[in-house]
Amino acid sequence: MIIAVGSTNNTKLLAVRRAIYGNGARETCYPSFLEDEIKPYSIMSGVRDQPFGSEETIRGAINRATRAFASGVGEGDCRFGIGIEAGLLEIPLLVHPDGSPRYEEKTFCLIYNGKNYLYGSSAGFEHPKAITDCVLKENVDISEAYRRCGFTDSPKIGEENGCIHLLTKGRVTRDQEIADAVRRALIALENRKMYGL
Repeated sequence: MIIAVGSTNNTKLLAVRRAIYGNGARETCYPSFLEDEIKPYSIMSGVRDQPFGSEETIRGAINRATRAFASGVGEGDCRFGIGIEAGLLEIPLLVHPDGSPRYEEKTFCLIYNGKNYLYGSSAGFEHPKAITDCVLKENVDISEAYRRCGFTDSPKIGEENGCIHLLTKGRVTRDQEIADAVRRALIALENRKMYGL
C-alpha cells in the first residue's frame, strides 16, 4: 500500500520514514506499515508560505493530507495521506519588553484515510524577536528571515536541519520535530477503540 506524503521536501520525507520505520528495531517502528511504500507528492498547502496561527497552519496540513490521499488512491491502494505544516503561533500572555507579541513555531501533522483526520503536533519553540519581526515586516518565511538576519547562509534552512538545529546547537533537528508530530498523529491508529475508529 501507499503512504502518500503531501510534500517533496526531503526533510519531511526523512521524518515520515523515521516515524514509520523507526531505527529498524521492532519496538521503534509500526510493523503493520513496514511493507508500505512512502511516496511523495507535490501538493500545495493552499495557505501562505508562512502560516500564522493554529487554524491556518492546520488548514495547510489538512489540505496536504487530503490531496496526498487522493493522489495515492489515483495510483492504487493508499493507506493514508500525510500533511505536514509548520506555522507561527502567538504565545498567549507573553510579550517582548516593547509590548510586541512573542511567537513560537509548531509543526502540525494531519493524517487522512478517506474517512477520518488524525492529529498530532510537535513541541513548540520560540524564535528570536529579530526573526519574527523580519517575517512580519518583510512578508518572508522563516528560512528567508534567518538568512536575511545573518543567522545562516542557507537559502532554505527549513529543508535541511531546520532552525531548531541552529538554535539548539545541533541537539535537535527538524526531521526529529516532524517525526514526533507524525508519531503523535498515529496514536489514534494504535488505539482505535479508545478513539472510536
